Order: sequence, then structure tokens, then C-alpha cells
Amino acid sequence: MHICIDPGHGGSDRYNRGPTGYIEADGVLDIALRLSYKLQQAGIKVTMTRDTDKTVTPVQRIAIANKSGADALISIHTNAATNPQANGVEAFYSLFTTTGNKLASYLVNQISLDLKLRNRGIKTRKASNGRDYYYIIRETSMPAVIIECAFHTNVREEALLKQADFRQQLADSIAKAVFKYFGINESQQPIRPGVKVYYNGRDITAQVQPQVANNIAKASIEPLVTILGHKYKYVSSANRIDIS
Repeated sequence: MHICIDPGHGGSDRYNRGPTGYIEADGVLDIALRLSYKLQQAGIKVTMTRDTDKTVTPVQRIAIANKSGADALISIHTNAATNPQANGVEAFYSLFTTTGNKLASYLVNQISLDLKLRNRGIKTRKASNGRDYYYIIRETSMPAVIIECAFHTNVREEALLKQADFRQQLADSIAKAVFKYFGINESQQPIRPGVKVYYNGRDITAQVQPQVANNIAKASIEPLVTILGHKYKYVSSANRIDIS
């Protein structure tokens, strides 16, 4: 399982901005880095077309993606419109692949569900020559999807995009969609090192950290606490175990 993540824009391309200072190049890079971390912790290989604020041309992005041999590419963007009321999440996929359709659907539906954003659906865009309009979709050798996470030209959604917690939620939702695409049961994923463990609201991380650091799977620890008469919950978005 291998994903190529393409944070849009960056470097000299910093023109896409919201009305109160949000910069798309910075916002999508932050989302992409958070997503990369989460996917790698779940054992998914990740290739980034950029991991810093630098200029990467479309040709370079395609070369990185195709050389990586990734199973799919997700190009992360935030949206813009002349109508400041435009809002929601949408995704673009190739005219010629059903797998891109599937990934796009998972992405849009998951983000809309988790973040309560308007679901604008999945779309294709055709060039005058009948080919895919978007270069990143047209030239990649794997299924590619452009996800437009929210509208930075909408004041309310721009305010959300400027919040680190919201960008983390976007990364978490995209990760859930990737898990679905690969047929991974998220509840069976290894617990990430550094997880916090609470018992009846009390932090007991220090007592159990050596075991947690070994990436004990949820499936292996849950039966034990159940036998002992406890309830168990792993909150992936907070990287925290709650035992009661």
C-alpha cells in the first residue's frame, strides 16, 4: 500500500489566499504533513511531492509520482470561487478510471460527514481535446484525485482552515478514506507510539508506555481489559486510550 500525496502550490506559487490572510500553499502543506504521519503510522508507504514550502512544477510533481510507483495519488487543495458564499468539499477524478471515482467518493463523503461540510460531490473535467483537463490527473500513471477540502474564499470556511485542529481533522478524515480505499479496518491499526492512556480519567501513561511503544494492536489488548471487566476505547484522532 503506497500513496503519493501532492500538496498543491508552494514556493513561488503563493497567490491563492483567503480574505483574511489564509494562504492555500501553507494550509495544504500542513494538512498533507499531518496526513503523511498518520498514514505512515498505519503502515502505509507515503511519497510527498513536496514536504516544505518550495516550488515544484507540475512536470516535477508528475515525475515524482510516477517514479514512486504509488497505488494512488491525492492532490490536496483548498477551493476558491468568485462567489464568496460558495462552500463545501468536492473532488475531481479522471474521466477514464473507475478506481479514481471510488477514491474520490470516499474522500468527499468522509470529509463531509466528519467536518459537517456541504458535500458538493465528485466531478470530472474534460479539456477541449477530450482528455482530462487537470495535468496532475491526466499525466499520472496511477489513479489520481484532486480533493478541494473547503473554500478559502468563504469567510467561515477560511476561519476554520486557519485552525490547526480543523486541519488535523481534515487529515484524519482523508486518512479514513484511504483506509477504506485499501480495505483496511482502522480499528485494527497499531496504536501509535506516544499514545496517552487514561484509566477512569487518570493518566496512567507512565505505567503502560513500554507496552504501548511496542505498537500493541487494539485487537490484542481489547480482550484483556474486557476479561478484567473494563471498557476500552481507542480514540485515533487524539491518539489516546480510555479504559474505564
